[in-house]
Amino acid sequence: MKNFFKSIAVLFAVIFMTSCGGGNEPQAVAEDFLKALGKQDYEKAKELSTEKTIQMLTLIESVAKMAKANGEDIDTKKVPDFEMGKCDIDGDKAVCHYTSEGKEEKLNLVKVDGKWKVDMNKEG
Repeated sequence: MKNFFKSIAVLFAVIFMTSCGGGNEPQAVAEDFLKALGKQDYEKAKELSTEKTIQMLTLIESVAKMAKANGEDIDTKKVPDFEMGKCDIDGDKAVCHYTSEGKEEKLNLVKVDGKWKVDMNKEG
């Protein structure tokens, strides 16, 4: 009986961990990244990014702070609408497709230390 309860506890732990959003699948990482970026939660977006992308986000964050300091109204509560498409995975690289404002977009991801990270470049 003791093993039965142990098994149930492990099952609940697994369900809890997998249902708490996110995850380490490319699509979940891409979606979490886009939501964070939309809310201008740069710290969260950086957690999901490669070093190269972190540098780009730091620049974007600086520009956003300057705009806000100049009195521009930046709504961080409304996340831009987007719809995730499929992710094409090829080994340690993935391309996740999404649609935002009627335009098809994509995010490149790479595995870094076993975790999927968004890998942006200047071209997109």
